[in-house]
Amino acid sequence: MRPGKTPFPTISAATEVVIPEANLSADPDARRVEFRIWRSQTVPGLEVIHTNSHAHSYPPHMHDSLEIIWIRAGEGKLDCLQGAFQINAGEAGVVRPNEIHSGGGRGNTIEYVAIHLPRSLLRPGGRRFCSLCDDEGRPAPVKVVSREKASSLLPIMVRTLCADLPVDRLLYILTPILCQLLDVPTPEADLLIDDEVLHPAVSKAQAIIRDQCANRVDISELATSVDLDMRYLISLFKVSTGTTPHQFQIAMRVEMARALLEQQMPLCEVAARAGFSDQSHLNRHFRRRYGFTPGEFREAVVVRPSIVV
Repeated sequence: MRPGKTPFPTISAATEVVIPEANLSADPDARRVEFRIWRSQTVPGLEVIHTNSHAHSYPPHMHDSLEIIWIRAGEGKLDCLQGAFQINAGEAGVVRPNEIHSGGGRGNTIEYVAIHLPRSLLRPGGRRFCSLCDDEGRPAPVKVVSREKASSLLPIMVRTLCADLPVDRLLYILTPILCQLLDVPTPEADLLIDDEVLHPAVSKAQAIIRDQCANRVDISELATSVDLDMRYLISLFKVSTGTTPHQFQIAMRVEMARALLEQQMPLCEVAARAGFSDQSHLNRHFRRRYGFTPGEFREAVVVRPSIVV
């Protein structure tokens, strides 16, 4: 670490979980993974996650939020539908909302901080943010942020988020940081995410599913709501997002279950609240997207009052 830089904090030991053998390197220490999570009390969906050094690989999944993955040690790789992105130690990758991606250390150990910024925070008062772009200004699913820029901006972002400020004050500090991270001129900071990159019917369908994800969403009724033929909606949704409306709903249910797991309620109740038919149904989809069962994930989580960098 370069002189003058604030070291990453040492966080006290937490309950550990053994990852299934198929996801491990030969190093015995790589078998244990833990997540230290800070979650906002005022902005739903806003969270900061810090992992220990581990070798777990994450299957394809998505988040209904802008995700910033800051690699603290090791080298990671993000695979998206449009290509693969290498993230080296100290660098960060910004992943647009609902982008299907997989990744991890690929057999090598990796430590990272993940920041999830929900749509409600990115689009206050109806403002809209432009889509992520690469260094040549072309739309991209992932924006790779240099080590220098990440080390100067992300510690400020984490400290600001964990202060749990009122939303107006939070946005005042957060907006210029995001603009610098994503190379968006500050005067044009009307935004980082733009629904216009999707067909309006797909954006509307996503909003309906998002609001009702724990309930049964009838695809024919959904198609009627967006004035499209059912088969055409499914095709358009798949072409636009890489997933079907049903798969998108399952992903939203898994995200809901992930948050509920921290409340220490019985797993059968977590499954019911998130809209799964039973615990085994939840287990199957949770493991498919994260490589853990809900019980393994719960054992690996330590909820922190703050994460300091």
